[in-house]
Amino acid sequence: MKKQQGGLSLVTVVVLLTSLLFLVIGSYRITFHQIKVAQNELKMRRIHWLAEGAIECGYSFIRVMDVDPNKLFFASSEASYQSMQHECLSELSHEALFSHALSASRYQLSYQYDGTIRLSRAIELDATSGEYRWLKGAWNDY
Repeated sequence: MKKQQGGLSLVTVVVLLTSLLFLVIGSYRITFHQIKVAQNELKMRRIHWLAEGAIECGYSFIRVMDVDPNKLFFASSEASYQSMQHECLSELSHEALFSHALSASRYQLSYQYDGTIRLSRAIELDATSGEYRWLKGAWNDY
């Protein structure tokens, strides 16, 4: 019978390759997690800037079209509400823009995405000019 040689070398190579495989799989999982976190961050930034733009658009819509914000409540059947939705929003199935009264002359414009209010800002009727203006310090990020 011949003497077997190289058995220890073969076991060492198998152990090293197995440990390398585990390192690669672990690295893949960490990288995949980082990619998902980055995608979520990008989505949230995109939604935030959609909200900023929609609220600016809603404010301009109220001022230019001289619309009563009281008629722009959530899911209103008013033509002005429907018109504002089409003018200011890009994904009507996911987004909503509406106002609700805070007091007799103050209203809050709110942007909703997938059923969650993402951003709100208050406006008030200026008694001297009769126009709506931003209420100072009225930004509310959710």
